[in-house]
Amino acid sequence: MLMLVSTKNLRSIWQQGTQLKIISKNPLFEFIIKMITSKITTLLKTLKQVQIRLV
Repeated sequence: MLMLVSTKNLRSIWQQGTQLKIISKNPLFEFIIKMITSKITTLLKTLKQVQIRLV
């Protein structure tokens, strides 16, 4: 249950990041957000693997 909540929080953060990317036209800012979103997606993948192991 705790894992599911954390993944939902990460998804909301990722959605906020994509919205910010649309607002901002600064290439450096876009690059930083792309790095953050890629790290979050890899984190979500590892969390899913952990969920499978727990089950």
